[in-house]
Amino acid sequence: MKLLVKTFLVLALVGIWAGLLRFSFWKSRDLRRLQREGVRGAATCIGHSYPRSGVCAVLEYYDGAGNRHVLTGPVRPGPTPAIGEKTEIVFDPRTPRIAALWPVTPRMVRNRLAGGVASSLLFAACLYAALQF
Repeated sequence: MKLLVKTFLVLALVGIWAGLLRFSFWKSRDLRRLQREGVRGAATCIGHSYPRSGVCAVLEYYDGAGNRHVLTGPVRPGPTPAIGEKTEIVFDPRTPRIAALWPVTPRMVRNRLAGGVASSLLFAACLYAALQF
């Protein structure tokens, strides 16, 4: 029974860790690609979403081929764009669904990488504790 619980804990931790890695390391890779190869464009605010941390703008933009995409912007300091207001974004020309609000700063990339490192360290500590259980 103890081995079953330990196996479940390890598998659950690995699943959580994989999700955190995807969110942090892959997002930082996408942000770096947007810095290097991104195409600036205009997006129109079509609505708002309300996560726990504040208000996010829901932005609509079109890529070079005329395909419509929707981006939910992150919570940022300052006023949220009003519905119908235009704002600048940057998107990947090869994968237009990868986009961010302009400008993409080195600090944004560093923050995502720091989150990945922190989550990896937390995962290692939790995994060690689970194996000692």
